[in-house]
Amino acid sequence: MNPRLIIIEDEEPIRELYKRQLTLAGMQTDGFANGKEGLEAISKTQYNLLLLDIMLPDMNGLEILKQIKANPQTKDLPVLLLTNLGQDAVIKEGFQLGAEGYMIKAAYTPDQIVQEVKNILQRTQQTPATPPQQPQ
Repeated sequence: MNPRLIIIEDEEPIRELYKRQLTLAGMQTDGFANGKEGLEAISKTQYNLLLLDIMLPDMNGLEILKQIKANPQTKDLPVLLLTNLGQDAVIKEGFQLGAEGYMIKAAYTPDQIVQEVKNILQRTQQTPATPPQQPQ
């Protein structure tokens, strides 16, 4: 069965570009423009991976990541942060919150992003997901 992905990205041309590339790579994709709609979809549908922007109109992507990892039903969903925020503090926080990967949109081609998605899917489906570490 083909992996099912969700993309939460507010810029429609970017969201549609990633959806097209991932679909061409044999994956099913659902796309949402804001965190509220994306979280609602995640609560109703079983996804293999979330591609998540940080700068969204209604809520911060890191807040969405926190909610996903705090929920027992969604805590094992792998998340790839896909953003133009490249500050070290933001990257570090994303990984501390449980992100599997972090990519700067402007620095990677859509094909490179598809390859990273494949790498994460392979890695996360071969090993059981572990719960995120609680900060000390």
